[in-house]
Amino acid sequence: MGLVNELQESAERDDVQTLLRKAKRVSAKLRRDDISKWLNNEQNGYPDGAKVPSYRDISISFCYNTNGNLPAGYGQLMRGIVPLPGVGDGLTIPVGHPISTIADWVDSYNAGRGQLYETLDREKADLIRSKLTINRPDLFEQVTLMMQLNESGIRGIPEQVKNRVLDWACDLETAGVTGDGYSFSKTEKETAKTVVFNISHSTIDQLNSSGTNLQRQIRMVNFNIKNSTVGQISESGSNIQVTGTSPERKTVWNHFCSWYGLLGITIGIISAIGGWYALHVQYGLWFFG
Repeated sequence: MGLVNELQESAERDDVQTLLRKAKRVSAKLRRDDISKWLNNEQNGYPDGAKVPSYRDISISFCYNTNGNLPAGYGQLMRGIVPLPGVGDGLTIPVGHPISTIADWVDSYNAGRGQLYETLDREKADLIRSKLTINRPDLFEQVTLMMQLNESGIRGIPEQVKNRVLDWACDLETAGVTGDGYSFSKTEKETAKTVVFNISHSTIDQLNSSGTNLQRQIRMVNFNIKNSTVGQISESGSNIQVTGTSPERKTVWNHFCSWYGLLGITIGIISAIGGWYALHVQYGLWFFG
């Protein structure tokens, strides 16, 4: 089996990290520096500010973390991550993390550990706040504005990488480059230079590309805390995080009943101990009298 055929089978069979290592060996032997650079970026992450391929432009939706209980109307309380529908439709965020990190995120999805969120920086958060009609400004100061990364977009990154490597390997074979004997002839190396490896770049507005794009995409919406619906609970902290704790939604009556019930149990226990002690003293005195 030649190197190119082995690479084709790897794209169909192996995990994406194993495939990238094999592709790196083939590109090095063929002296395709352009492909080697792409492979290096996929393995180690794209540099800050670098343009990422279109399959790494992931759509987002805005939301907020309540950071504790908030009134939800009709005597109910809510806590967790709440969506802001209609805010920033069509925006994407470039995800330049190493493919190993992407694979870990996909594993988290598969394990049902929740979704990916990123806390907005001050500039973007202030811009969104300026577009919201807020009915409870005092409570809004409690929340943290966030964005949720589209799950299907994240899941698609490893598959897109595999597809591009497979397409390249098939084009090499079509051009007569096979790498039989685990090496390439001089003719094969020259032919391989003519095989196009296309990594498309997106022209969609990216969230971090400019404030102008974000300003154009964010539209005015109403922010009404008491009518919000509950999303998933999130833990505060790092930039992009996986969260999956179940949402909570309790009424004020639930909280009252919980405390009242606990108080009743406590009083009952104390009464039982007191009654036992009284009987013990009474019969003890009569017995010894």
